[in-house]
Amino acid sequence: VDLGRNVKMSHARVHENTGLQVGRVDVRQDADSNYRSTVVTLGGALLRFDVRCLLQGKGAECQLDGAYLIDGEDLVDHHTLVEHQASHCRSRQSYRGIVSGKGTAVFDGIVVVHRDAQKTEAHQENRNLLLSETATVHTKPHLEIDADDVVCSHGVTVGSLDEHQLFYLRARGIPEDLAHSMLTYAFLESIVEGVSHEPTRARLREALLTRIPHGHRVRGF
Repeated sequence: VDLGRNVKMSHARVHENTGLQVGRVDVRQDADSNYRSTVVTLGGALLRFDVRCLLQGKGAECQLDGAYLIDGEDLVDHHTLVEHQASHCRSRQSYRGIVSGKGTAVFDGIVVVHRDAQKTEAHQENRNLLLSETATVHTKPHLEIDADDVVCSHGVTVGSLDEHQLFYLRARGIPEDLAHSMLTYAFLESIVEGVSHEPTRARLREALLTRIPHGHRVRGF
């Protein structure tokens, strides 16, 4: 993908292949361009997908969002690389995953800020829910900064469903199994809602509801 000056692009990619899959998207951005990527992975026996963005023009922006739902013995591997090569550029990454069964998820995100890329703003976030004792997550967001006038951050969470949120729902008469499903769906829905193409967004909502327990009951809410 080669974005010229002031060009904006929204790119949604959905992985529903249950077999083997390897993919990569490379993006080069000129001044004041804007690229938004949403990657939704609904399982895969062995999957690796890379997104690489080069912010080469002043004022370029990119946002990389991802959601993955993994079960069984699937192995899903997401890698991102964002290089800030010009000044006044912004990037944001938000990946969320739910892993159950014996599934394994990997997130490896790199942000590189070059010496001339002053006034950079870059943020990374990877949040994961483990729904079984045999599920595994390997996550490694990291920053390589060679400029001194930047605002950069990265964060990771790996855990289970929030007990306070579960208590809130159960206190209002919602059964525990349904409360689990509602929170699981809501965790990934925030990423899906970022897809600008309505037919794709609706299909993704339905795909999530089909794959989580009691999804047909969550649909009623």
